[in-house]
Amino acid sequence: MPARRARCNEHTPAEADIAFRDFAYPDVITQFALTESSADLFPGVPELPASAALQTFLGTNLTLANLINTEKARSERWSRRC
Repeated sequence: MPARRARCNEHTPAEADIAFRDFAYPDVITQFALTESSADLFPGVPELPASAALQTFLGTNLTLANLINTEKARSERWSRRC
């Protein structure tokens, strides 16, 4: 009989659940020995301004996400400031 594959939400008792709120940006760089770098992933492709419709859509949905006040919404608020 083949081994059963674990589901995404299953973990062993020794594993700890870790939430977004358990991490702070500057600290994770040190904790996980990460390096920061940036690269032009699409060289030669010109930037285009976002359309008015896209800006409205994003503004509305960001407001909704912040009103819902989920952990994901809070993390998006931080990333939008960068």
